[in-house]
Amino acid sequence: MIRKVKIKKGLFRKDQIFAVLFDWDGCLVDNYNATYRTYREVLKEFNTKLERKTFGMLYSPDQSLFYKRLNLPKKLWKKIDEKWE
Repeated sequence: MIRKVKIKKGLFRKDQIFAVLFDWDGCLVDNYNATYRTYREVLKEFNTKLERKTFGMLYSPDQSLFYKRLNLPKKLWKKIDEKWE
C-alpha cells in the first residue's frame, strides 16, 4: 500500500531527501515485539487473545495468511485491517 504523507511545509526541501527506507521484516530495526504488541491490542478488540508463543508459531507478514492461521472468521479480516489504517 502506498500512502501519501503530509510533511509540514518548509521542514524538508525536495533536494534534501535522498532516500526513504522501508523495513517490513526487521532487517534494519527489530520490530518483532512492537508487531506482536500491536496485533495483541488490535485482536483484543475482536475478543481474540494472542499469546506470544502463538504469535511466534503462526505469524506471517501476509496478514491474510496470519488471520487464516489464527482461524479468524474471514468476515472480520477487513475490519481488523481497518484498525491498522
